[in-house]
Amino acid sequence: MKNGWKTQWESMTIDELFALREQMQEILNSKLKAKKAEIERRLHQLGQRSKAIKPDSLSTLVVAFGPVGYCLEASANCISALSF
Repeated sequence: MKNGWKTQWESMTIDELFALREQMQEILNSKLKAKKAEIERRLHQLGQRSKAIKPDSLSTLVVAFGPVGYCLEASANCISALSF
């Protein structure tokens, strides 16, 4: 298949190659814009979630995600035992 494409490209004129390049550039630009919008949307969601976490909820997070061997109860003392 590679050889088929190479043969096709070699037989194209400069104008045809340039037009193909422009088409590819337009497609890539639209895909990059869509990806950027998706990443910005996800970052915004993460920012909203981090604002929603209150210091009081830290003990719950420690219990949910902390290493059980170091942290057996949900308290402020537990946070210092965690290694992030």
